[in-house]
Amino acid sequence: MGSVDLPDQPDEPGRAYEAVRAHVSADATGQGSYWDKVPKFRQMWADHERRWPERQPAAEPDRSADPAGTYRSRGGFKLDPERHAETIGAIGRMRETEPSISADMQAVEKENTCGGRLAGFDRRIKGDDRLKEKVAEQAAAEPDKSSSAILRKIPDALRFTCCFEPDNYVRGHYDI
Repeated sequence: MGSVDLPDQPDEPGRAYEAVRAHVSADATGQGSYWDKVPKFRQMWADHERRWPERQPAAEPDRSADPAGTYRSRGGFKLDPERHAETIGAIGRMRETEPSISADMQAVEKENTCGGRLAGFDRRIKGDDRLKEKVAEQAAAEPDKSSSAILRKIPDALRFTCCFEPDNYVRGHYDI
């Protein structure tokens, strides 16, 4: 197998797919066994990892100088103790309203006529740390907004996924 001219930018997956496809199609005439090609596959994977390295999670921030009650995310966003307490309260109020919203969604699931079902129901509420991080990030951009106002704008703080068979998808969407 010869080399494949892959794009350097990760936002060009279509071009990468076409380049590999053309290369494989051109090489199909002299097909060897799978095992003959394993070294090349390994090289291609190494090239992939070099071009598009896996993102490493952010390191734990240094919280040693933070006042007690401060929240600091791995991304470096911070809530001072007062804003952190306000955010905890806003998240608590959201969690208090969740059961009635979830019950409504379960009723919708039962009443829909297109066979829709809720998927991932146990993950319907974004975790507290992620909510705090999103509030902290937005509060840095809009410091005058309350934590409650910011939390209300997080589109997936409470989320539901309804699945349909492909033939019922559009009808199911409108039915829900």
